[in-house]
Amino acid sequence: MTPSTTAQTPSPVHLFDLAPDPWSANVLKTRLILNHKSIPYTESRISYPDITPVLQSLGIAPHPPASKQPAPYTLPAILHNGLRSDENTHGALMDSLPIAVYLDKAFPAEHGRGIFPRGEESIRQAVKVNKGLGGVVRAGICLIAPNMPSILDSRGAEYFRRTREARFGKPLEQLRPAAEEGVQGVLKNVEAEMAGVVEMLRVDGGGPFFEGEMVSYADFVLVAFLEWFWKVNLSVFEAVPGVGDGEVRAVWDACRCWLRQRGVEREWKVEGDES
Repeated sequence: MTPSTTAQTPSPVHLFDLAPDPWSANVLKTRLILNHKSIPYTESRISYPDITPVLQSLGIAPHPPASKQPAPYTLPAILHNGLRSDENTHGALMDSLPIAVYLDKAFPAEHGRGIFPRGEESIRQAVKVNKGLGGVVRAGICLIAPNMPSILDSRGAEYFRRTREARFGKPLEQLRPAAEEGVQGVLKNVEAEMAGVVEMLRVDGGGPFFEGEMVSYADFVLVAFLEWFWKVNLSVFEAVPGVGDGEVRAVWDACRCWLRQRGVEREWKVEGDES
């Protein structure tokens, strides 16, 4: 039995996000879709160390090693009746792109509101934009990572610090350049990486979105990263929209309205954690 792609179900989508408040770029990609399409949803915000036990309890398979994901289990994840099958009894799905594809099929476009207006071409473009923004993150990680514990819940902050310091081989605070000259050098590298994303925005020429006048998932990818930068490091955030001739700011302004809505909150009982 294969998952249904119709929305004929009384249950809303359930979204798993990170505690305490929405900040994760990957989860924000999903939140933007839900709000843009006016899809009813509930949500649970869980701590970093609870991601693995929660998703395992839902029968989700881990990312394969070849996926190059930072961890076997990541957010976003959703639950929806339309995903249920003999193999997927909870109706669970992990990872932002598969979730985006599912939601666009399960909740068909009305009044031009599909998020992949050009089908597979739109999906490929979103992947390219995501890759470009990954380069921006890598360029600015020494300014981003030290601030991350401050936007997490206490358990999540401890988990993030412990796992990232093991990955980087040093305290998070030591990632940041000691001198302002070094910080400015990092921001110049951020701008250089962002220039490639801006060029993708200019291809269509009609604006303001990646696909001209049609908002698409690629725009949500960009706005999700911008929101994360805004919450974790204003210097990085201010550097990114400054690249180009206002194209990035135009997408940000056009899509921010879909960032603010929230689903009905549901507490999720965690049977175990790996902290």
